[in-house]
Amino acid sequence: RYDPTIYSNLPSACVDCKGGKYSNSTGATSNSTCHNCEAGEYSTAGSSTCSLCETGKYSGVGSYTCTSCSGGKFLTESATGDENLACSFCTAGKFLPAGGTECALCDPGKYSGNKAATCTPCPKGKYLSNSATEDESLACTACGAGKYSDSESSSSCTMCAAGKYSSRTEAATQSTCATCVAGRYSSTEGAAICTNCTSGKYSAFIGSSTVGLCIPCEAGKFSLEAAAICAECPAGKFSKEVESSSCTECAAGRYSSTPGNFDCNDCGAGKYSTTIGASSLTNCIHCGAGKYSASLIAQSESVCSHCGAGRFSSAEGATSDSTCSPCVAGKFSSFIGAKNESTCSLCVAGKFSPSKGATSASNCLDCGVGKYSFSKGSSSESTCLECKAGKVNAMPGASECTDCPLTGFAPTEGLNNCDLCPPNTLSDNSRTSCPTLPGFYYTASNQVERVPKGVNTTTAGLTLQTLPLLPGYWRTTTNSTEIQRCLNKKHCKGGADPKSYCEEGYKGPLCATCDESYAPVGSTETLTCSPCIGSAKTTVAVGLSLTFLFLFLLLIWKLQRKKEGGIESLESDLDRAKSQVKTAAAKFNLEKVLGKVEAIGKISFSYFQVVGKLGFLFGMSFPPLYSQLINFFSSVVSFDIISLVPLGCFVRSSHYAVLLSFTMIPISISILTLLHCYRLWKRTDEKSINLRNRLSGILLAMTFIILPSVSIKVFATFVCHNFDDNTSFLKIDYTVSCLTDSHTGFTLYATIMIIIFPFGIPGLYFYLLFKNRRLLDGDHREKEQIMTKNQALKEALNERERNEEENKSLKGLSFLYNEYQPKMWWFELFETTRKLAMTGFMVFLRRGTSGQVAISLMMSIFSLFVYSVTRPF
Repeated sequence: RYDPTIYSNLPSACVDCKGGKYSNSTGATSNSTCHNCEAGEYSTAGSSTCSLCETGKYSGVGSYTCTSCSGGKFLTESATGDENLACSFCTAGKFLPAGGTECALCDPGKYSGNKAATCTPCPKGKYLSNSATEDESLACTACGAGKYSDSESSSSCTMCAAGKYSSRTEAATQSTCATCVAGRYSSTEGAAICTNCTSGKYSAFIGSSTVGLCIPCEAGKFSLEAAAICAECPAGKFSKEVESSSCTECAAGRYSSTPGNFDCNDCGAGKYSTTIGASSLTNCIHCGAGKYSASLIAQSESVCSHCGAGRFSSAEGATSDSTCSPCVAGKFSSFIGAKNESTCSLCVAGKFSPSKGATSASNCLDCGVGKYSFSKGSSSESTCLECKAGKVNAMPGASECTDCPLTGFAPTEGLNNCDLCPPNTLSDNSRTSCPTLPGFYYTASNQVERVPKGVNTTTAGLTLQTLPLLPGYWRTTTNSTEIQRCLNKKHCKGGADPKSYCEEGYKGPLCATCDESYAPVGSTETLTCSPCIGSAKTTVAVGLSLTFLFLFLLLIWKLQRKKEGGIESLESDLDRAKSQVKTAAAKFNLEKVLGKVEAIGKISFSYFQVVGKLGFLFGMSFPPLYSQLINFFSSVVSFDIISLVPLGCFVRSSHYAVLLSFTMIPISISILTLLHCYRLWKRTDEKSINLRNRLSGILLAMTFIILPSVSIKVFATFVCHNFDDNTSFLKIDYTVSCLTDSHTGFTLYATIMIIIFPFGIPGLYFYLLFKNRRLLDGDHREKEQIMTKNQALKEALNERERNEEENKSLKGLSFLYNEYQPKMWWFELFETTRKLAMTGFMVFLRRGTSGQVAISLMMSIFSLFVYSVTRPF
């Protein structure tokens, strides 16, 4: 505002600036302070500022109002007063009413051209397809089949619902959508037509909206397309699968007699049919007799198989091979398709058929060689009988067997040929064996050999088990081939039964042991088994009583003599006896006589010690009387008197007990004697020396006497008799087994005794003689160089006697050298070795062999040679 008056103080005096102008000055005095609004702005009268035009309006400079664009136009530049510059036309598809500020898109279903103030709607039956045009034919499209538009301005067509369809185009109402009939369906909206249910399915529903309502036909039924129901397959046809579009005719060999079958029936086993589409069981024909069909669907008669060879069938319509009955065992048939059993033929005699259904004569098996059969139609090999012993058959399939010739035999049943009789045998009447001739027998390997020594040679037909032994022979078992001579012929009575080989009272190996009620007297070949009754027991009792009485009296006498003066009295008695002997010797030259007697005694002892053991060592048999005498004297000189009485009636003993007694008693006596000599050794008086020498002589004499017998018993502990039944016994005592632990222990004991006796005693002799050889020799050989032999012998003997007087202990060895010439002081050692070699050492050589005889003969010849050369006496 401004006031044109001067100094006016009234408000009414201020004038408003015109519309389109403004004044922001206070106290303005003229309209020059009112300025024009700029383009795009406006102001009312009296405005101090200009306002911007509203959206969609424009104005020029100094405008009091803003102007809207006319219909179909929109504002592009508000700062101008020219409509053509400020407003632009809307494009096709848009519209703008007058006064509008912005072109808007046409609503759905409407369309417009350029410069449009409004949009035009599409009519019913059509829908907008292009809004940017003013031509209806270009802007609106007719609804297609299966669709409709029942209002204007439709932007799209509505689809007929599922289960319905419409074949019209540009449909303007919903009633144009028709419902699908049964057998058809519409599974989607906007269907132009309904879809047929496929063949094999049906649908009884109207307006079906899904294919799932098309239900498959059951088996036995079928349908074409768009079917509302399924039809049954007629007779002769079938529909096996669900959803079938047609029925299949029954194949040949099958039939269907009712409608609606999902499968055809088989004619069945034993029948066939050539008709296709058969509608009745009568179309199936039975296989004839002699035939069968296992097939359930036989399409021709050729399917009916013939019963094979060896089988037959009389029934029609047979269903399997099992209905074809086989020819029974023992028969056969080569016919194929046989209708009855009459076609089955019998196997001939000599053959058999164990199986049913044999197809030819070749199925009849031959009875094997060594067998025969006289029956026809045999069904088992058991009907083939073995040829009896003495008869044979070498041809298979024989109906009889033939006899062996005179030169052969058939020992068992079922042989195919006759064996030739071995040499030295003859066939018996039954032709079953060839007994041996007398003097021959069958060995364990069935070989014919001459009977061994000791077997009766007058008996024919012998085998190893039936050999009859002669008296005096024995064997372990009936299977033994070792016929052994008994130690004493009288002990073995022979025969064929091992249990009765021995005479009464005898038993065991070689009948060399006694029964329980008998006692042994002697040993080995001199053994006699005495019954423990009557006189035998009396003999033992009397013998033992006398022995004990003698020992008792001797003990009483010794004790009495000891009381009267002890050893001094005994020595005085010995001195008196010596004085008396010397007196008598002075008259009769008794010393020479006694010397000769002593030499003869030693020779006799040696003789009986050696000869008494010949029977045991060499298995030699002597005449009974001679054998008894030799055995008696041998036992006496060997101090083996116990073996002469039947001590076994009271106490059973063995070689072990004898070995212990024969070794321990001499050792005990020797120890006691040596202890007594040791006591006497401290005394130097003549009586003690003489007594000591006598005791030494007695001890040496005892060793001389017992050495052969003790050596034999010691060595015999190692010598066993091994039998062919794996047993082994001591040769000296057949009651003692060599296969026990106790025997092992006694062999160890015997080894120690060998060191003491067979080696110890000769060693003792050698030591004593060799130590005193110069005193015993008397320079005999030197004297023979300067004197005659008799003079040299006499001088040497005198010198030996002088040495004995000077060396009193030398006299105690006189038993070893007194009988020999001085230069032969060593000969007792040779003699002792000879006896050991001829007795004890011989047990290690096999008894009775040529080697044993040869060695002993060589030793005897050598000894004789030594005797003849040395002439020791």
